[in-house]
Amino acid sequence: MNPSKLRRSLQFRAVWLVPVGIVLVAAALRFPGLADKPLHSDEGVNGWFTLRLHWWNLYRYRPSDYHGPFLYYVNLLFVRLLGPGEVALRAGTALAGALLPLALLPLRRHLGLAGILCAGLLCACSPTMVYFARTNIHETYLLLGTLLWLAGIVRYSAAPAMRWSLLCSSGAALSFVNKETALITAASLAAGLGLAWLLGRVQPGGLSLDDPDLFAGVSRRAALRSWFRGRWRLLAAGGGLFAVILVVCFSSFLSWFPGVLGFFEAFVHWVDYGLKGRNQSKDWTYFLDQLLEVDGLLVVVASMAAGLWALWTRHRFGLLLVGWLASSAAAYSLLPYKTPWCGLNVELPMLVLTGWGVGQLWLSARDCVLSPAVRMPALAAVLCLLLASVPLYRESAHVNRNGFDDDAHSYVFVQTERAYYEFLQDLFGVGDRLFALEGRRPRVVNVDPKNPTRWYTITRGWDYDSRDYLNGKLPEPKRLEKAEVVLATGPRARQVARLLADTPGQPWQSQTYDLRPGVRVWAWFRADHWAAYQSAGGRSISVWPRPPSELIYTPPIPRKYRKSPQ
Repeated sequence: MNPSKLRRSLQFRAVWLVPVGIVLVAAALRFPGLADKPLHSDEGVNGWFTLRLHWWNLYRYRPSDYHGPFLYYVNLLFVRLLGPGEVALRAGTALAGALLPLALLPLRRHLGLAGILCAGLLCACSPTMVYFARTNIHETYLLLGTLLWLAGIVRYSAAPAMRWSLLCSSGAALSFVNKETALITAASLAAGLGLAWLLGRVQPGGLSLDDPDLFAGVSRRAALRSWFRGRWRLLAAGGGLFAVILVVCFSSFLSWFPGVLGFFEAFVHWVDYGLKGRNQSKDWTYFLDQLLEVDGLLVVVASMAAGLWALWTRHRFGLLLVGWLASSAAAYSLLPYKTPWCGLNVELPMLVLTGWGVGQLWLSARDCVLSPAVRMPALAAVLCLLLASVPLYRESAHVNRNGFDDDAHSYVFVQTERAYYEFLQDLFGVGDRLFALEGRRPRVVNVDPKNPTRWYTITRGWDYDSRDYLNGKLPEPKRLEKAEVVLATGPRARQVARLLADTPGQPWQSQTYDLRPGVRVWAWFRADHWAAYQSAGGRSISVWPRPPSELIYTPPIPRKYRKSPQ
């Protein structure tokens, strides 16, 4: 074979084999033991919406409290494939997190193989990205949509074509159908593109394969004309696809159109939450501290060095990444409302910018024109940054195997503690004894710790009755007289304890369990049921993990939804 053809063939294979290898690394961190970590309270809420879809094909977007609909429909797909359980609930986000490095492939000309390898490994091994990919929340899908959105913008800017317009619009739609913070993503990507257009300098190579120009080597004016002049069909197709995806998802597949209006209403609520901080207000340095803890000083400094290089050389693609990172960091830092998963939207551009910096170093290391005094340090820097993923891999493996509820890690945020499983053991143990004796589950009064307990009881075969959940209201004496298990948390627990002390009938056995940092669950079991459970062996016969039931009870659809459109 011709040496040049052989070289191109090897390069082509490497471009595909490297990302596939990274995906396998990412999957090895995300899929094993998906059910080990107790569900976070937010996961319990998302699981409830998924069950409503599973039972009744019912979903209605609520813009004032919850994020977009995409998560629930993906959950439904995996629940239908795997059955209701924690693995099914988390499989979609784990898969999206594992596939995230593949979204870098359209950027291969700009990042280079070394850049894709570095950015891909950092994304695959990042402790925060791994942790939240193993959690059923919206953020991982938002990251995937953001990378596809970026790739579409970059490829369209160099060579406007239908496929890049559709890639851009589908990435944007995927972002918006997951979270309202996609509005910040849109502004940040626009800021990056604007910075590249205003300050960027034409790359000498134009569309060269080694380091292509973001705008195909043309001037600012020519680039602007190329985006719009004669491109209305491309822009209309992209805008149409974006609108279709939004309407289909927010209208619950064309069954409830008020959800489309809710999409616009949501920005009013979430902007207000962001500006006021709601109950999650934190200092502006919160995300910087998190990045330093999670990714380490080396990666943070490397991204800053890459940004300075982009500014010094006025490299158009580098400036796009700098603007994306700087505006994202500014927006999320200045807004008082902060949760650790929001930091992923700052971490992602930082890791991609680091990968681009490695790609630039690799170009220097392989440039035979440069002296060894330049090439060798560049090669050493590339190796150091590639090896930076090793400690991240170890940290991710350790935290997700052993430290998933250790709040010494900044991203372990009000996580349900593993001691919560002791509560489930006792709850199901008492239930098993009662079922063995009387063929029914206990009569439960759940004052306020609804999530994630509701998910676990339903998926383990207990029938669901909405009247069991009082949403913080104190139970009436008649309810307590009939109840066999009573659950409460926080200040309500003391009030419930006083009510139970005045309730006639069987005495109660009181137990307390850790729920999440600073919060405990109080459980009261009828003394005779508790005694029967203990005499049978207690937790030794009520082991955890307890597999989900193959078939779960389907409750009747709530009356308010029976005659109205979904």
